[in-house]
Order: sequence, then structure tokens, then C-alpha cells
Amino acid sequence: MSKIIQFTLFFIIFFSVYSLMHYYIYIKVSKIFLLKHFWIIFITLAVSFPASMIIERLSNNIFTRAFYAISATWLGVAFFLLFGFLVLDLISLSGKINQTTGGVAVIIIVLVICVYSIFNSQNIRITKIEVPINNLPKESMKIVQLTDIHIGSINDNNFLKKLVDKTNELKPDIVVITGDLFDGTDGLSPDMISSLKGLKTKAYFVTGNHENYLGKEKAIKYIEQMNVTVLQNEFKEVKGIQLIGLSFPENELNQSSVKINWSGIDKKKPKILLYHWPVLLEGVDLQLSGHTHNGQIFPFNLLVKTSFKYIYGLYKVNNTYIYTSSGAGTWGPPMRFLTTPEIVEITLRKANN
Repeated sequence: MSKIIQFTLFFIIFFSVYSLMHYYIYIKVSKIFLLKHFWIIFITLAVSFPASMIIERLSNNIFTRAFYAISATWLGVAFFLLFGFLVLDLISLSGKINQTTGGVAVIIIVLVICVYSIFNSQNIRITKIEVPINNLPKESMKIVQLTDIHIGSINDNNFLKKLVDKTNELKPDIVVITGDLFDGTDGLSPDMISSLKGLKTKAYFVTGNHENYLGKEKAIKYIEQMNVTVLQNEFKEVKGIQLIGLSFPENELNQSSVKINWSGIDKKKPKILLYHWPVLLEGVDLQLSGHTHNGQIFPFNLLVKTSFKYIYGLYKVNNTYIYTSSGAGTWGPPMRFLTTPEIVEITLRKANN
């Protein structure tokens, strides 16, 4: 299936669902408030997010970024309103309920959840895990994983600086960034990620799907200017550990073809795989991935779970551990509800062989 056909099918399905969602919300809200000409406001809201994505790619300035931020926030509000009104309709089936009172209650609850979710998305936590590793060169080592930062219109270089400062406080031996450093909404510029120069520990990067969307070669060029080493389907021995970096494939549907090139890799030494897509590739000691955001907004994690077995957290399969991080940033709505934005502190312990 060609990329044009894939994109066309995605576009048709997404905007069909997107339009139906807005129509349903419009019907519910208009019955509550009985506002004249309310349809004009709602059509404007409905088209704002796709329009802002196009406009900001054409012209990147403070106004287009603000437009994108507002429209992305509305997208999150719309999702919550959809779920809230669906729950209200389900309750109405089992008993009599005043639709106006119930609808107002839904709107108030949604506004409270949205405010919380916006603040929660900026409250970065440190998640600490321990992993036993065979043949570790010393008793313990510390790796910090950053992923899915999504620098763009919502999270800027100041957000990245906060992550860098928190990372430096942890004093890791190695820093890894497992894809989607960029968001993809406002083009590319080295100034967007200049805070990476503040890392006190050498960092290693592998591309995610959003680097491909923006232009992988340019993204890699800017990242390397920040003194970050990009691993493109290659490995590098760092402090006695072999870091294997796999690039995100150009064709997102071609994940099954991704293989580790074992040429030159010493299978007796510790092997840590950096791969944005959280599908287990056995043969390494530890795989570090991202991509899922753990659903970002509940209940989307239930939907994401149907596509990704290792959606979030630490898993062990045979002799391989895999950790999928929920990431530090957001895509689309600048919100996180019942999920945690994180920096991952991984302590490697010498295994008892």
C-alpha cells in the first residue's frame, strides 16, 4: 500500500470520526444552552485544530503558535465532552434524569478535569527502576531515559531546559533519548533544542516517527549540533555497555522488517537497545522504548493497549527486559489525565550469575 493511499485512508477515517464527534457535542450543548447561531461558533471550533496545523507549518510566529495551542486545548476539551455526554446518555437509559442539569454537570466536571490535566502535563516526575544486567562492568550504573518530548508549539526550549536540569540532578552515567524529540507542528530550528547543550552527561539519540514527519536528515543535523550522538541502525560501546540504536523506519507500517544487525556486537557484553517503537526485539539485555505516551489521556490508554502489548512500564520476556516510557511531553492536547509525564532513572545492577 503506497504512502498516498495510507494517508488518504487515514485522512478519511480521522476526519469522519472527528466530524461526528463535533456534531454529537454540538447537539448536546445546543440543547442545554439554546444559543442562537451557536452552530457558527461550533464549526469554528471544529475546524480550528486541523487549520492550525496547516497554518503553523506555513507561517511560524507567536500568533500561529498561540492559535495551535488554543485549538489543541479545545481538542482535549472536546474529547472529554464526548466521553462525558456518552456517560450521561448511558445513565439516562437506566433512569430518568434531567438532561439540562446533567449536561451542565458534565460541562463543569470536564472543565475541572481539563484544568487539572493541563497542569499535570507540566508536572514531570522521576520514575526509578532497577534492572539486573549480566556482565555489567561495575556493580551499578545509571542511565536516564528521555523520550517523546515533542518540542514545538506547546512545549518549547524552556520546557526542554527543565528536563535537562532534572536530568543533570540525577548525575547519570549515560543519557538516552528514544525518539520524538520534535513535535512536528512548527518546522525545525536548532534554537528549539539548544537547551540540550546544557546536559552534563553524553547523550545518545534514536529517531522516532515525528523526526520522519519533519525531515529526518535535518532533524539529525540539528541534534548532532547539540553534541548528542545519533545512532542510526548501529551500535556504540559506552562505558562497557553496548548501546544499539535503531532508527524509526520511513514506512511506519514496516516495523516487522526492523532487525538488529549483530555484526561486530559482542553478545557476551551488556547490550541495551534504543528503539522508539515498543515492540520487543529479543537478544538484548534491556530495550528502552516510548511512543505510546501510555495513552496520554484516559481512556485512550485502553485503546492504545489493543495495539501495543508493552504499553507502559517494565516487562521481562525470557532473558530480555523492556521498558516503555510514557514520555515527558504531549502530542495534540496539552493534557495528561491519569497518566504521568516522566523522566526515567534506570539503575543497572550486576546480576548474580
